[in-house]
Amino acid sequence: MKMPIVASCQGDFAVFNSPEAAALEMEPFDVDAGSWSAYDSDGRKLELRLVAPKGFFKAFFGNERVEIIDADPGSPSCRSELERELTSFLVEAGKIANDDGPKGLDDLIRLLSSYRKAK
Repeated sequence: MKMPIVASCQGDFAVFNSPEAAALEMEPFDVDAGSWSAYDSDGRKLELRLVAPKGFFKAFFGNERVEIIDADPGSPSCRSELERELTSFLVEAGKIANDDGPKGLDDLIRLLSSYRKAK
């Protein structure tokens, strides 16, 4: 899994420096409903799982928490799909012009990170 993590919830994007930081922002209910998706910075879609805490931790953390798992190394990249979605988001946010021409994923993540200050 290559950092940073790019996560999306219903079309809104954020950048996280670790899968743990991203998971903390995700509500288990929303993950279960399929509202969240996450990618590494190579554009590989990551798996989001709900994990039940055990023993002592259950009292403090409730019933479930989100865990982000690295994609299977053989899984296809969603790089071009992620580039399109980030471009659309950043154009709508006014961070890039629609006629700026194509930008690579690294540039788009950098722009998103400066817009959303990585957590």
